[in-house]
Order: sequence, then structure tokens, then C-alpha cells
Amino acid sequence: PESFFEVISNDDDTLKILVQVMNGMSASATELQKYLSYWDKYKPIWEMDKDAFMRRYAKQNRPLVQYDIDITRYREFQYEISQEDVHNTINFIKIGCQELKQSLVQHTLQWQDKLARLLNQNAKRALQAVHAQFAEATRVLNETPKDLTHLNANINLLRQRQEDIPNVRPQFEPIRAQYELLAKFDVAASEEEMAWLGSLDSEMDVYESMLGDSEKALSKCKVNMKRDLEQGLDSFKTLVVDLRKGALETMPYSGDLPIEEAGIEAGALPKNSLFRLKTHFDKAGEPWVFTGEVIGTLYIIVCTVASLGSHLKAFKPERAAQIGRASCR
Repeated sequence: PESFFEVISNDDDTLKILVQVMNGMSASATELQKYLSYWDKYKPIWEMDKDAFMRRYAKQNRPLVQYDIDITRYREFQYEISQEDVHNTINFIKIGCQELKQSLVQHTLQWQDKLARLLNQNAKRALQAVHAQFAEATRVLNETPKDLTHLNANINLLRQRQEDIPNVRPQFEPIRAQYELLAKFDVAASEEEMAWLGSLDSEMDVYESMLGDSEKALSKCKVNMKRDLEQGLDSFKTLVVDLRKGALETMPYSGDLPIEEAGIEAGALPKNSLFRLKTHFDKAGEPWVFTGEVIGTLYIIVCTVASLGSHLKAFKPERAAQIGRASCR
């Protein structure tokens, strides 16, 4: 007798049902593939490397309107995805796409967050740069110059900042536009940033006033330094006269002195208080301007060397050489 399996497998009605089931499965697989490809229109949202894209985006320094376009596009994607039907039936197969829908919405939110965060970073950086420019210039120009080099540096900085004033206020509107775009997409900036943003105009007024005050202060400082330098040069002239007088009284002028005595006198010169420059500097009643000190010291040295040269000419060459050897023993 035939087995149950053989009876069923040879039954025409059963075979027809089996073929129908297989054809239905094949047709359903095709429809499922079509339905799956329907979601491919959102493929760039999840497939693209967000961090790599944002690094390229930041380097390209996109205009503000591009941020508006891109964030708006992902907002539209978010809305479109939220309207997608999460339940579908293909033949005898029921499909649930709730998790896929949630995942896609999350991706759109991540894109919006990364773009808005980059925009916020750019706005904050520009805002900080303006305030840092104000603070740094104020700090440097409010410091009293200590010497001519410092004074010259401050005058150059003041001139640069004054020439740059027409370029400062035009920076405010782009910064404000960035924060307005952030507000449009419900991105809240920090309280510190909003305080900086609100104080731009008032800080600019203070900055301009500071530049005017600094110009007056530097002009006064320049006059004072010029006066101090002139007084210092007059004092140096007096010191040089004293040095020459001491040299005339101390140094040998003729060849009548014995070599030994002339050598002793020459060797004693450095011990004479007239040749101690520090003593002469200490005698001054006013502080020395650094540049004046350099000029005065060089002036003293040159005059002293010239005086020594003229004195040595009073000796015969051979006696001068002997005195030099004796004084160095």
C-alpha cells in the first residue's frame, strides 16, 4: 500500500496548492524588496559618515545661507519621515517599520544638531575675537610705556587700531545673523554669549573712547620722555667735562716723567673715582632713561678713548710702548 506521503505528493489538488504557495512566496519576496527600496530615498541620512562630513564642511567655511538650507533640509526630512506609515501588508505578510522610522528620525536630529553646533561654534569664535580685540588693545595701551621702544610699539598699535575702526562695526551684523539663525532652529546660546552679543555696541563705544584717551596719554608721554632725554644728555655732557678735566689733571702729557712713574700713574687711572661710570650715574638726581643711558655711555667711552689717544701721542712711540708694558705688569 502507498504511504500517506506518496498519496499526498501524487495528488493533483495538493500539488496545485503547493505551487500556488510557492508562487505567492516568490511574489511576496519581490514586493518586499520593492518596499525595502522605498526607504532608499533616506539612505544618505544614515549611510554618510557624519563626523567626516562635518570636518569637510567646517574647512570649506560655508556661508550662512548654506547652513540655513542644510538644516532646513534635514528638518523637512524629519517631518517627511514622521508622516510615513509604519504598518504595511504585502499579500499575507504584515510589516512593522516603527523602529526603522524612529532610527531615521534620530539620524535627522543628529544632522541638525551637528550643523547647529558648528554654526554656534563659529558664531561664538567670532564674538570672542571681537571682545578679545577690545580687551587686548585696552590692556596694552593702558600700560604706561617704560622706554622709547615701548612707547614706539604702543604708538604703532594705536595707529593700527584707529585705522581698523571702520572695519570693526561691520563685523557685528554677521555675528548677529548667526545667532538669529540659531534662534530660528530653536538652538539656545549660553547666557554668556548672549551678554557678549548684547554689549557689542556699548563695548565699541568704550573702545573708541579708550583709543582717544590713549592717543592723548601717549602724546603726553612722548613729550615727557623727550624732556627727560634732553635733561639726561645735558647731564652726560657735564659728566664728560668732568672726566676730561680729571684726565687732564691725572694723565702724563710729556716725555719728561720716568717710565716707571708714568706707568704707575697710568696703572692708577682705573682706580680714580672719575673713571667709575657707576658713581657718575648714581650722582644723578633723576632716573635715567634707558636709551639715554646707552647714548651717554657710548658718548663717555668715545670721548675718553679719544682723550687717551691724544695723550699717548705726547710720548715718543718707543717710550709709549715701554709705558704700556710697564703698566701691564
